[in-house]
Amino acid sequence: MDEIIRNLYEYRELQKGIFWFTCEFTRDGEADFSESEIIYLSIPCNCDGDLEGRVILNSRNGTTFTHKKSWKELVSNIKELRKHPWNYYPRGRVEIFNGKAKIYLNLMILDCPNFKDILKRKFNLNDVYIQVIPDNSRHYACYGQDSSIK
Repeated sequence: MDEIIRNLYEYRELQKGIFWFTCEFTRDGEADFSESEIIYLSIPCNCDGDLEGRVILNSRNGTTFTHKKSWKELVSNIKELRKHPWNYYPRGRVEIFNGKAKIYLNLMILDCPNFKDILKRKFNLNDVYIQVIPDNSRHYACYGQDSSIK
């Protein structure tokens, strides 16, 4: 699987952040992950989720990254992705609390082979307990679930 990455640090520590799994959508709105890539933005943190280093985050409260504000910059040099809005692909977030990782994600990502192993590698989650929390709400909706998203 190819990847598009924006990791703010060279070294590998426990990471939290946001991600998208690119995919193709069938006529029925099913996600085909056979040619997918992972796009992610991660930042080092300690086991309580506190940031390691100085990073300017773009959420309203300044504690994390938002998908909407981060997408344009992440794909600015990738023509085939620039044509899609931030909410086109299935996406999710990795949060760290009390030495555990919580992965909130669009329900469609569960159909992506080895998604958990991919996220473990990209966010360096090998030594922590991981809880996957599928979210089928409007918050994580993508094109396959809502064709008005173009």
